[in-house]
Amino acid sequence: MEASATERTLGVTELLELVLLELPIRDIFQAQRVSQQWKAVISNSSPLRKAMWLTPVDSSSTQAKHDEVELPTHSRLYSLTDKNHPRVLAAKHFNPLLPLGEDNYRIELMMKGWLSEFVREELVLVVPDPTEWKHSFSLVASKGEDKAAWEDMQVFSPPITRFEIHIVDTKKGTVYVHNMPKLYNENGIRMGEMMKQLYVVLKKLEHVL
Repeated sequence: MEASATERTLGVTELLELVLLELPIRDIFQAQRVSQQWKAVISNSSPLRKAMWLTPVDSSSTQAKHDEVELPTHSRLYSLTDKNHPRVLAAKHFNPLLPLGEDNYRIELMMKGWLSEFVREELVLVVPDPTEWKHSFSLVASKGEDKAAWEDMQVFSPPITRFEIHIVDTKKGTVYVHNMPKLYNENGIRMGEMMKQLYVVLKKLEHVL
């Protein structure tokens, strides 16, 4: 049977790549299951891997600057800061699959000094109310292609190589900072690394959260 015009078009690697680049990230990952050809194209395409947050946008990304913004006073975290104009990483740098919430303040990468008496690392990932992440935590236990679909993604763009995790219970106004994990990856911290650590922390604190 003669191939249709669509099949012939998508059979050309360069054209298939252009089509896939127009898709949302989740759909690109799903497209890997269409055929071996599509999977190979996606796996070997530098533009697609960048769009999927699997590789940095450029080779110098680990040294690149990140935009910072002041933490808005309406944020649930503001009352727990030192009020000295706390600054956080702009939401655009966070992996789009992270459960940021409508106001983008469910998870923050705070600059040193937001709780100056506690901060030991230069950067602190602050996760308010992690029990709201149940769906995301369920991914940690997933296997096969579903797991591979997200765990190798960069958490930040440009990549960030180290941070310490703090947990905040905004309902109680409690900050958990002691014996919290520190993450380091010279090539940029990955989603799988972060989510596994958050899962461990949640299990550790489940009797108080």
